[in-house]
Amino acid sequence: MRISIKILSITLVAIISALTAEAFTVRGRIVDNTLKDPVPGAIVTIASPDSTVIARGTSDGKGTFTVNVDSVTEQLIITVDATSYSRLSLSLSGAGSDIDLGSVAMSPSTIGLAEVTVSAKAVNRLTDRTILIPSAEEIKRAPGMMGLLNSLSFKSLELKVNSLTNTITINGQSAKILINGVQRRIEDLTALIPENIARVEYCSYPDVRYGACWVNIITVPVDKGGSVMAYLNPALTAKRTSQQVAASYRHGANEVSINYSGGFRDSDKEYSHKEEEYIGGGNATRLYYHGLPSTTIDRYNSLRIDYTRQPSDKRIFIASLLLDQHSQNQDEDTEVQEISSSYTERTSRDFKSLAPTFDLYYRENTSANGVMELNVTTSLSRGDYYRDIFNTTGYSDLNKINNTAWFIGGEALYSHRYSSVSTRYGIQYRFTNSDRKTTINNGNPIADDASSHVFYGYASIGGRLFDIGYSFAAGLRYNRVTSSMLRPSLTMSLNRYFGNDFSAGYQLQWQPSSPGLSRYSNVFTPVNELLYRTGNPDLKSTTTTSNRLSIQYGHGKFYASGEVFYRYVKRPIMNVYSYVDDPSSEIAGKFLMRPENCHNNRRIGMSLSMSVNNLLNHLSLAVWGGWGKYSTRGEGFRYEKCTWNADAQASFYWDTWTVNANFTLIPGYQLSTNSLSERSRFSSVDVSYRYRQWTFSASISQIFSKHGIRQRNWVLSSVHPEYSDYYLKNFANLVSIGVRYSLNFGKRLRKGNRSTSSYGIDSGVNITY
Repeated sequence: MRISIKILSITLVAIISALTAEAFTVRGRIVDNTLKDPVPGAIVTIASPDSTVIARGTSDGKGTFTVNVDSVTEQLIITVDATSYSRLSLSLSGAGSDIDLGSVAMSPSTIGLAEVTVSAKAVNRLTDRTILIPSAEEIKRAPGMMGLLNSLSFKSLELKVNSLTNTITINGQSAKILINGVQRRIEDLTALIPENIARVEYCSYPDVRYGACWVNIITVPVDKGGSVMAYLNPALTAKRTSQQVAASYRHGANEVSINYSGGFRDSDKEYSHKEEEYIGGGNATRLYYHGLPSTTIDRYNSLRIDYTRQPSDKRIFIASLLLDQHSQNQDEDTEVQEISSSYTERTSRDFKSLAPTFDLYYRENTSANGVMELNVTTSLSRGDYYRDIFNTTGYSDLNKINNTAWFIGGEALYSHRYSSVSTRYGIQYRFTNSDRKTTINNGNPIADDASSHVFYGYASIGGRLFDIGYSFAAGLRYNRVTSSMLRPSLTMSLNRYFGNDFSAGYQLQWQPSSPGLSRYSNVFTPVNELLYRTGNPDLKSTTTTSNRLSIQYGHGKFYASGEVFYRYVKRPIMNVYSYVDDPSSEIAGKFLMRPENCHNNRRIGMSLSMSVNNLLNHLSLAVWGGWGKYSTRGEGFRYEKCTWNADAQASFYWDTWTVNANFTLIPGYQLSTNSLSERSRFSSVDVSYRYRQWTFSASISQIFSKHGIRQRNWVLSSVHPEYSDYYLKNFANLVSIGVRYSLNFGKRLRKGNRSTSSYGIDSGVNITY
């Protein structure tokens, strides 16, 4: 009898659990990776991590599928099988509500590439990129795209998000932003709605095409209809606000989208302390600058309009118009103390600029395995820049620069898949012309024009050999400003999985870079009473060689990542200071700052990151730590610096509530040629709540900090050593609130991958002095 009651009890519990489990659906569309045609009859299997089959479904004639899932597990393994195609596997964690995978591309079974099979992990690491698929719960509670990426960073520790500065870094390097393969800006990313995201991809090393790491957001677009988004983020304890409004609508083959973003900051508690010394001419002059309350008024606005025409998945055309406006007014007040006197000084910096950009892009599948991409971009920048100094001793200095810069560039790219490898061949061209007129102390304008031509050709090949995925890329860059420079580039990446939980990778990079146009100027511009600056027409390109060995581990709720790296920079550009003792010089008896190619920079280091995800279904924790040793060698000096850094992050979530906290534990240092800087400490606590289409948030940043945002810098020089300490007190304990409204309407349908060259123009002007 007791046994019967026990069996009955277990049965009732099982029935009740089954009835109360939250059923959900997994849907998507299976397409051919090259032809973009639908793949009918594909079998979609959903299983638990122990290979227990939970549900199955089949794609229809349009390639779409819908699978109902009644059993909720912490992790789901989705496998797609189709005749003549390689099996594809994806891993989803935190499932519990409806999931839209968007378009799932399958490759013919004759192609044995690393990217054909995605390992059944929450973080899927391939040779050339890492794939992250947000869970339904992560999307449901995400306060916006930055919040969604922040949630994903707990599982992929190379990726870090800073909501205060609105930046994304990968392995400490700023990441290029791509949306469906199109290079965009951070404002375009924040305009997206989390529910529209199918997956996130990123490259953790500088790609041969872009010369930088990148993060690519793959969306689930619309066939008819679109989306709207509006966001307002004012500060309560400072005069600062940002806002954004975005909308898109698609009907048939045509889509129009518009995105406006802007911001305003009025700070009146900026302080700049500085100690500097001038050694030359048999004398040494030491100056102390005690920062007084200073002001900055900053305004920026950006408007983007896109038109897309896509008659089929095999062909797409995009026209984009971007308009940027930026103005800034700054008054920096200091009390200057010399050995025998003191005085007050004000430095005023004002600039305003307007820059329109127009971009055309075309993509077509030329064959079953070939894709052609063409892109043309042009941009114009007009700006007026002012820098005035006056002090109570009667000294004054007025500088004005009127600048017009024009840029045009283009790229042609052809990609082809063979039986066992994937290849890319591309060529880029960029022409930039900067027309500068510099006026010093109301004198005659000094013409200072510059132009550059850059040709860049590159090719890459990727695939899998035995158990090792590989990617090799090489490029050749020709750059002409005042002289011609021809430099090769090389990128190599290898990766291998060891079981289901452990993977290792190695990256090698050899990449040249060229200085900006302002570095070539011959004009002598006064910085203060003692110091002038100028450019150098004889500058050469810089070459960076990087080696990186990384390991990743993920099992259940625990993730860890570690790396060791070595970076060598040949001919880095350094600001060299000297005393001008030539009596025939127009600046005789003064000091001169001039950029020069110095010997080399070296950096060796290691890092370790760990995270625990979804503890008790409501908490995630992560820590990052690292050690590095910098060394730099210039004319007549050598300097070394060892540094540690550490950060921590915690996230607590319940239903649609999220509390996220970030703290810098040890800031660490960075050494660039002869400039040593301390990383800014960052701390914040954000609280957000989502209710249907509305998201409400509140945050406090730079907690318990009397300095707010602080930046410290040392100039290493035997002629002009300098220490500066800048801080923005307005951002100490900064309290902000946010309101976001987002709405989707229309049917979901894939739009296709896109790619284009970067936006931006080198105006040839440098006013950071």
